Parts: sequence; structure tokens; C-alpha cells
Amino acid sequence: MERQSAITLVELLFALAVLAIVLATAVPGFTSMVMNIRMTNSVNELIHALHMARQHASATGTPAALCGSNGDRPVCSDSRDWSRGWLLFVNNDEDDPPQVDPGEAVLARVRLDHPLRLYANRDGFALRPLGMRSTNGTLVWCDARGAGDARAVVLSYTGKPRISTSTANGAPLTCPGRQ
Repeated sequence: MERQSAITLVELLFALAVLAIVLATAVPGFTSMVMNIRMTNSVNELIHALHMARQHASATGTPAALCGSNGDRPVCSDSRDWSRGWLLFVNNDEDDPPQVDPGEAVLARVRLDHPLRLYANRDGFALRPLGMRSTNGTLVWCDARGAGDARAVVLSYTGKPRISTSTANGAPLTCPGRQ
């Protein structure tokens, strides 16, 4: 008579227990990694838009502006919560706060649909040709982890962006509505 091999119930339960332990330790690390990747990609997209605005202003001699958007239309929002997206456009009339007016070309329109939140300390940012002062300020990216894992994009008066884990004056970042 041939002997048949099979998995016993005890062996199956042991394998499931080992799998549960492995998943319980791996999932939080994987979740954090995914959140870090999402944050990095979003920050880089914003940095790219700021470099594009600065380059456009330098190359054409006309100011560009970046403002928050509601994501639906090419109109600057009146909120400092830019979590729905932003607009980059030629700001010929240099209005402050910047608004897209008829005849002003929209250079980029970004709609955001992820759980990250973006907060600005200005209604909009003007990026002017070289030798002219631009609008400085800070944009803070937050996610479900709160202020401890937030990232800031700090824009200097010359229009140069840099990434930071603190405000321009060195204070810890804050996420509105979260700590």
C-alpha cells in the first residue's frame, strides 16, 4: 500500500500563524514606505513647478505665479489649503494675490487626488525675472502621520525652492487640524 502525504490541520494552523506574524511586522513598514514615496513624489512635483515658473520668468522677462486651485477650473482659490491642486500661469498684470486673468497663459495645472494635504502660508507666489524680488514663503505637505513626518518647500526671495523638515526660521512644522 502506498503512503499518501498530506498536510495536517496542526501544520496548516502553524503555517498560518507564521504568515500572520510576518504580515503583522511587514505591513506597517510597507505602509510607511508607501507614504514616504507618495510624499517624495508630491514634493518633487511642486519643486518642478517652481523651477518651471522661475525658468519661464527668467527666459521671457514676464512674471509667473503659482496659486492654489480647487482642481476643477483654472482659477486660483482663496484658500491656503492647496490640497486639491495648484496652477502655474503667466501673471502679466502682477496682481496680488495672483489670479488668472483673460489672456494669461496657464503653464501647468495640477490636480491632486491623494490623501496628502498641502498648506501654504501665502495666497500665491510670484516668480519674477532675475534681479527682481519674488514672493518668499513656505508650503507644507502633511499626511496621516502628522507634523513629525511633514515636509516643507521653502521658497526664497530669489525664487529658489528648498526642501526642509522645519519652517524657514527653524521652528517645527505644523499640520493644520493635526499635531
